[in-house]
Amino acid sequence: NHTHIPVDVQFPNGRGAVQISSHGRNSCAILVDSSVHCWGRNNQGQLGINVSVYGSGPQSTPVKMLLPANSSAVSVGVGNFATCVILTNKSLYCAGEINPIFNSNAPVHISGLPNSTFPVGVSVGISHMCVLMDNGSVHCAGSIRTLGAGFNHSWNQNGNYVTDTIQGFHQVQFPDGGRATSISVGLTDTCATMENGSVACWGVSEGIFGNGI
Repeated sequence: NHTHIPVDVQFPNGRGAVQISSHGRNSCAILVDSSVHCWGRNNQGQLGINVSVYGSGPQSTPVKMLLPANSSAVSVGVGNFATCVILTNKSLYCAGEINPIFNSNAPVHISGLPNSTFPVGVSVGISHMCVLMDNGSVHCAGSIRTLGAGFNHSWNQNGNYVTDTIQGFHQVQFPDGGRATSISVGLTDTCATMENGSVACWGVSEGIFGNGI
């Protein structure tokens, strides 16, 4: 479906939204009651809804994401094939697929982040995700091309990476040990605003880094 003018999204009981995230053909919003409702494509379970009731097809109206009982969401990040939510208890839940971190049509708890800090922001792309922690560090997982962790990539004779994904989250290596204040994940790239007002970007470049390359 297409529309050339904005239309109102119909949330249950007329409730309003306080935050929204969209990517590809799916969207999710945090409502005023701190629940998360999602709509759009659900081919990888990225809406995190009850597929036994709604099926795995696209949803034309918002459906409540199956987060833990009595939980409250504070941040949501939507990617092409995954959705991630930070809860008030500082835990991170995701549904859909970011290989090799998770693959589930229901929200699952995500581990592997540093225990000494907690997530305050999350952003999701096609094959990678990044989490902003309260100490300003950024940790990414998924495709090795997008992690920004200073890896020396190995190539095969066809010009492809020998290993496209690696296990776990890896901290982004910012110049001079800078601290990030926000993050935004694209299709194959990621950018972060820094504490000093600068912007740092990494990933697969097609003239999109703003540095003339």
